[in-house]
Amino acid sequence: ISQMEEGVIMLFNQNLLLLLEFSTKNIIIFIIFLSLAAYLIWCKLQLNYLKAEIKELNICCEKDALTGVANRTSFYKIIDNLEKSNSGVTVLVCDIDGLKAINDQYGHFIGDKIIRQAANLLESCCPELSYLFRMGGDEFLILIPEILTKDQCEQIVSKIHWECSKNDKLKLSLGIASSKDKQYELIDVIREADEKMYKSRGTTINHSYIEESI
Repeated sequence: ISQMEEGVIMLFNQNLLLLLEFSTKNIIIFIIFLSLAAYLIWCKLQLNYLKAEIKELNICCEKDALTGVANRTSFYKIIDNLEKSNSGVTVLVCDIDGLKAINDQYGHFIGDKIIRQAANLLESCCPELSYLFRMGGDEFLILIPEILTKDQCEQIVSKIHWECSKNDKLKLSLGIASSKDKQYELIDVIREADEKMYKSRGTTINHSYIEESI
């Protein structure tokens, strides 16, 4: 082999080594970039998962585990927003009659079933744009963000009792009250509804009973 040929071969080998070295560096850079991209995608997926979990936890915190309706925590959140809206309000309070006796006689499993039935019944009778809350135990509250007339209140109470009459194990005591105007204290409206509920408790379900409720 001539010196020229040896020189050409040596130059080719040197360039080949440089090319391989350059390609190796590129491959390493590409692998690092790919790993970084994969890590960023994983972080994004984890963040989305955590956001979904937090959202689910927030929903769970504001829902009653037994019935699926809103709970007392949600009630306080809603009334904060309602007070800012400066609108009138109507409140319906409800207790399940004889729940303790049902629990004592048939067990809490049956008592829980009665509570779920009450929640479903009240939810089906709620006016549009109203909120149903289980306040605890056998107590429910419907919050209607408007001032209803006596006739409108009577229609709601009558509808609930009509549906309740179809279930011989479910008995409800009801009281409903509306604020007199947009300047009101919610606690006063709830207290008035409570008083009407206790006044109607234990009486026969007829027109006079409905009159006591409203």
